[in-house]
Amino acid sequence: MKNCIVIVDSGMGGLSVLIELDKVVCNANLVYFADIKNLPYGNKTKKSLYEITKNNINYILKKCKPTAIIFGCNTIGTSIFDDIKKHFDFVKMFAISPNLLNFSKDDKVLILATSRTVYSLKNKQKFNKNIILCKMPLLATKVEKYYPNYANIVPYLKQKLLKFKRKNITDIVLGCTHYYFVKNQISKIFDKRVKIYDGIDCLIKSIKQEMPNLFKRDIKSDNKIKFIVTKNKFKNSKKYKKIISNCTLIK
Repeated sequence: MKNCIVIVDSGMGGLSVLIELDKVVCNANLVYFADIKNLPYGNKTKKSLYEITKNNINYILKKCKPTAIIFGCNTIGTSIFDDIKKHFDFVKMFAISPNLLNFSKDDKVLILATSRTVYSLKNKQKFNKNIILCKMPLLATKVEKYYPNYANIVPYLKQKLLKFKRKNITDIVLGCTHYYFVKNQISKIFDKRVKIYDGIDCLIKSIKQEMPNLFKRDIKSDNKIKFIVTKNKFKNSKKYKKIISNCTLIK
């Protein structure tokens, strides 16, 4: 597929980016690359993740000619994106990452993320006492396993999150795109006033700034979507196509 935009993730997490992007871009060729062979990314070393991602991009470049590659993975965005972008400097690239720019010193922010993302965030900046980092090492895999029956994940969410209810959390940042699919389940654990952010809006805004022609809505949108799924845990991409066609299940 020529002149396509490729969204890359370890599994179905990046579909959250694809779903939101599909709502706003116009007449685009979208390719979703799900690397379920290496799911989850959040427990990988930086070196291992870099090699996996480099190999995946080389494969993508052989299969199609992307005008842009979007990493719908916070683990890549926080740990190896700069290195990957430098290696493939001839391709326009974007990556999602936890956005903490809009919070004040009075906000009590809980960041939920993979182990690798938490480690990368700690190394990149020093957080004040009002920023709490919480590792959720099993959540991405559970999202894949139990879709769409997320009631099965609630015990794990309560085990990890109930201890934060008494810390007066005002905002929650979802530092993994897989968590988008259990946003409602997470919300129900906390006070209704707690706001939840997934970072997708910020990612799409940055894409729009660099590729404004994609977002022109003067003609009827007719986006074409293709799926590439690495072999291992699922035989084909039917599961992913089903998710896209049933967006109401995951809003």
